[in-house]
Amino acid sequence: MLYLQSASLGLACLLVAYTLLVLIDSLVPATICSYNINIEALLIELTQVSLNVKHEQASVLTWVFLLTISTLAIALSWVRLDQRRLKKLSKKHEVDARIILMGRVLADSPLDALLYESYVYEDIYVMLTLSNRKVYVGVVNNMGEPNEIEGFDQEISLVPILSGYRDKDDLSVHWTTSYQEVDPDENLRIVIRQELIESASEFDFDTWEAFASSRKEKDKKIKVTFNPNKNSFSWTLS
Repeated sequence: MLYLQSASLGLACLLVAYTLLVLIDSLVPATICSYNINIEALLIELTQVSLNVKHEQASVLTWVFLLTISTLAIALSWVRLDQRRLKKLSKKHEVDARIILMGRVLADSPLDALLYESYVYEDIYVMLTLSNRKVYVGVVNNMGEPNEIEGFDQEISLVPILSGYRDKDDLSVHWTTSYQEVDPDENLRIVIRQELIESASEFDFDTWEAFASSRKEKDKKIKVTFNPNKNSFSWTLS
């Protein structure tokens, strides 16, 4: 996909360069105030003399040279403009430009898009169920750099707030560990390979409490408390 994308962008730059050269050749006069500004004719003559070729061959070589230089110039200008636009977006949303670029690629995958949103917004909790029935709830704080083989489907780094497991019979979730008491400065994180993730969903404490209460599970429940002074939620296992 990366090679195809590069080829399509290169072709777009080539078409733009060819269009501009044709317009310049047809619209710009050969002389202005008795000064010869026909660069194409000058290059054709220079090529004919230096390479000792016929006029037709010199004309083809000149056009190839002009197309090459113009295509590279347009590609470079495109990159500069895109960099400026990404810097403005980074300042506006206070997000690294590389993360914005990642979002374009990850939008096609629901799993990648969910992990990306948790990574960017930091207040979106995700609940991940692994192939070994282990369950984690937390915030994604890092995603693997893409490569040509695996793309973004490598590892993620998760800051956990809860963990547990799914029952082998009815697959209900049993919470076993709360990480709320862990000092945030200790940088607690769990690295998980994406290929081990069986399912993922956005996690909301209120929704989970309502769901758990309706089922009347005899498992450990998440008790959510709202602190109006700090305008934040806290949770404990009970």
